[in-house]
Amino acid sequence: MAYAFAEPTNKELVDLIDSKFREFREGSIVKGTILEIRPQVVLVDIGYKSEGAIPSNEFEDEE
Repeated sequence: MAYAFAEPTNKELVDLIDSKFREFREGSIVKGTILEIRPQVVLVDIGYKSEGAIPSNEFEDEE
């Protein structure tokens, strides 16, 4: 059984690179997964080379 693979287009390659190497700017809203909650900081995995650290006081109580 033979398989054929199509060569990716330039746009597909650019889209792939952009999705893997995003630049995050201060104030940007991004999706992430909470890794750890500490008294002063919340560690968040945002899919970048290191975790994000958000001060705990940035989270408001919704009562």
